[in-house]
Amino acid sequence: MQNRRIYTLGVFTFSSIIGIFVLNHSIESFLIITLLLIVSLLIDSVLKRLKQFYILHHLIYIIAIAGAFSLLINTSIEENKLHQQKYISSFLVKKGDKAIEQFWEKLNKELLNDTLVQRLNHEEEAVFADSILNYFEEYYFADQVNGFSYQLTYCNSYDSLLLANNEVVHCQDFFNDLKSSIISKAANNLYLLDNEPDNIYYLGEFNLRKGAVIYIELTSYFIPGGLAYAELLIDKKPDTPDLSDYSFAKYYQNILVSKFGDYEFHTSSGTFDNYPLNEFFNLNDYKHYKTLASNGDTIIVSRPLIKISSKIFSFSYIFLILAVLIVLLTSIVYGSNFNQLFNLNLRARLQMFFMIALSTITLTTAIIILFYTNKNNTDKLHAELNEKAHSVLIELQHKLSGYNSIEEAGDEELKELLQKFSVVFFTDINLYDAQGILIASSRPQIFNEGFLSDLINPMAYEEIMVDNLLFYNCTETIGNLNYYSTYLPLFITSDKVAGIINLPFFARQTEQKKSFRFLLFTFINLFVILGILGAIVAVLYSRLLTKPLSVLQSNISNIRIDMQNSKIYWKKDDEIGQLISEYNKMVDKLEASSEMLKRSERELAWRELARQIAHEIKNPLTPMKLNIQYLIRAKAENREQFEEKFEDISSGLIQQIDTLDRVAEMFTDMAKSNTNNFIAINLIEIIESMIKLFDKSENVEFKLVKDGADEDFYTRGTEKNLTQIFNNLIKNSLEAISKKENGEITISVETSESYLNVKFMDNGGGIPENMKDMVFTPYFTTRTTGTGLGLAIVKSLITGMGGNIKLDKSDENGTVFLIKFLKTKKTNNE
Repeated sequence: MQNRRIYTLGVFTFSSIIGIFVLNHSIESFLIITLLLIVSLLIDSVLKRLKQFYILHHLIYIIAIAGAFSLLINTSIEENKLHQQKYISSFLVKKGDKAIEQFWEKLNKELLNDTLVQRLNHEEEAVFADSILNYFEEYYFADQVNGFSYQLTYCNSYDSLLLANNEVVHCQDFFNDLKSSIISKAANNLYLLDNEPDNIYYLGEFNLRKGAVIYIELTSYFIPGGLAYAELLIDKKPDTPDLSDYSFAKYYQNILVSKFGDYEFHTSSGTFDNYPLNEFFNLNDYKHYKTLASNGDTIIVSRPLIKISSKIFSFSYIFLILAVLIVLLTSIVYGSNFNQLFNLNLRARLQMFFMIALSTITLTTAIIILFYTNKNNTDKLHAELNEKAHSVLIELQHKLSGYNSIEEAGDEELKELLQKFSVVFFTDINLYDAQGILIASSRPQIFNEGFLSDLINPMAYEEIMVDNLLFYNCTETIGNLNYYSTYLPLFITSDKVAGIINLPFFARQTEQKKSFRFLLFTFINLFVILGILGAIVAVLYSRLLTKPLSVLQSNISNIRIDMQNSKIYWKKDDEIGQLISEYNKMVDKLEASSEMLKRSERELAWRELARQIAHEIKNPLTPMKLNIQYLIRAKAENREQFEEKFEDISSGLIQQIDTLDRVAEMFTDMAKSNTNNFIAINLIEIIESMIKLFDKSENVEFKLVKDGADEDFYTRGTEKNLTQIFNNLIKNSLEAISKKENGEITISVETSESYLNVKFMDNGGGIPENMKDMVFTPYFTTRTTGTGLGLAIVKSLITGMGGNIKLDKSDENGTVFLIKFLKTKKTNNE
């Protein structure tokens, strides 16, 4: 019991630690500790009534705790996602950035005190415009604005701008028109505008001499994922929410103006018109949150509903942890006796074997599937890379066919071509010259930011230029980001390699993790579900498989040499059938041996009884002989008072003859107890008739208690034998309680499968301890009167009917006899 308490406390402690860790010290952790304590105490109270631990009990324990964990964890995850969804909505509505605003305030202070700016302000107009812009870019904007692009424009009172559509506009009028879409004034001379729905757009101005102004445009962009290097360029500022699992859309005047994510938003907001603002609602397996911006934009933030598999995974994950902890804790607590917990019996071994086999098969299958799935995905990815690389190669060769070398095309043309092909083939493209130096890239920011060197991968260069491979696939790394990369040579006008094309390709890290987690979750859920179902099947099947063995064990344990033993019927001729067949043969042999033993015992009993009868007959014969001899002498001598003596001696002789008659009658009754002329008799009716016969006895109350219907109380015997049995028992009890004022005799009858169980009780003085073993011995009595054959006759009659009787207890509070009669059914012909 002490080990079990340590075991339960250990599981509870480990579970609580896991709960606090998983729930990040939240209030749910304290709730789960309370719940786990209750569950642990309930299960421990059940286990206290059990002598052994079984798999099913462990399974119930783990399921209860893992279920509690899963419920609270899933609730916590859902609440966190709802909070994040609201935060994204407020972030999109707010449409500002504190880092930029703080940067602008710092910039204003530094410019006011910048003596070089003041000195440049006195330069000639032509020199001043270029100098001030170069100075701003070099000293104030280089690596200063994280996640934003900037554009510096110098405008005086007469400057003009050439727009993308070749329209010429007045410079200051252009920016004044932009300021008409101001959302708010973020700082001194810094304005937050609403001219780009997808981005955050600031316009700042710095006033110079003679009405000249430097306009500073600051624009943020959500960089789409999917291309090789895009994930490295995604904004990672602390206040920027992670949008990888979310979709959002902006509607202006019910028209979709921008969208992000996987959800298929409609071009009109009519789908969402019936749903209230600032409320969560479900639509198309997504949970949506609708809010309204200050400029009238309707913003919808959406995320997929948590899948059932994800909810089950939390249960599966905790289930596996607890299962491992229970095994480890059990091995620690029980030490060297650990093996005995799982080798208690054949049923436990079958259950363990089934569970181990199922787990091994499931794990092996999962590993094989994971291996081949990963290999298949890798092969498909390589094939896709090679196909895309070959397509890019053909396009580049076609576009550069008019040049003798790639250098003749020029950097700008090459960059434009690579960016165009990048969009067409949805992959980043890098182009190196024959010396392995970068010439152009569809994503130059990666190289400008220093994430990658301008030099080619040396292994790729060796394989292409030295070993003359047409394709080279490898895995490359940027920080913690791993991706596949393909290299192939570029030929233009000759067989000589003009350059090397490189295509980096990988799904974003978050998508890679999602794909891996989904597959892992699926197998873990499958493993746990199969494990639970397997455990239940193992328990049920092991019970079914070992049921005949349990029946055999029960029958063997109930074998009695003095009773009729039942056989087992088994239809199948298998190993168990053969074992049962041997058991049935043993029962037959035992019955034969029992009959021989009973016959031997009866012969011994008869010899003993004959000796006792001879002794009892001899006792009165001796005084009878002496008295008759005395009468003969008295008659011969013609003595006086002969008549008087004759009367006295005759009376004594008659008493002795009566004694011999009683002995002969008892002997006759015992002889008749072995008859087999039995019929079905209702035992309750016999007992009730005997109670009526003695019901008038003084100071005695009779009670009859029966459990069952009248047709359940039939036994095989004779009415005379049963009457004599209860007559002797009741007489003995009446004599035992004769000195008590409130005597009580209780007879209770219960039915079982094969017997009628009678408990005969009285509240008499009981039988001395040293005489209890002799109560059924012939001629043994505790009274001064009686022959001592009453209980011996009762036992003989009951045994002859196939039953038995035993003294259960006897003390100063009374005596209890337990009697078993063979149970039978009532027949119409008896």
